[in-house]
Amino acid sequence: MLDSLARRLEGGAPLVARLAVGTCMVAHGYGKALDLKGFIRSVEAHGIPFPEALGPAAAFSELFGGALLLFGLFTRPAALFVAVTMGVAVFHVHWDRGYWSRDGGFEYPLTLMLVAVSILLSGPGPVSLDQAVRGRK
Repeated sequence: MLDSLARRLEGGAPLVARLAVGTCMVAHGYGKALDLKGFIRSVEAHGIPFPEALGPAAAFSELFGGALLLFGLFTRPAALFVAVTMGVAVFHVHWDRGYWSRDGGFEYPLTLMLVAVSILLSGPGPVSLDQAVRGRK
């Protein structure tokens, strides 16, 4: 009985992961996109090269990549962009603060990165626009 229930619910796991990461990414990306000049200064202050290009790329990767994850549309490319963006955040912004820190350790961006990698590997799941589009072909 529990096995059949688990089988019926397992398709929901990618949806839950996409909703969790997508919501966080949209929220973070929205704030950065609203103050893009300030975010570019922050990217430059962290020593990330080409801040005028990579700052907007990161902000819009978070905003639009997160939105695509929410809807399950172009899921794997969106998850890749989010994972790379969070990887940069882990290793170039938060790493020196340690795993956990009151001023922002790398545990949060690392978690987002790893869940995005999980979505990249597993795909969008059955409850997604990708699946709906694929089903119509």
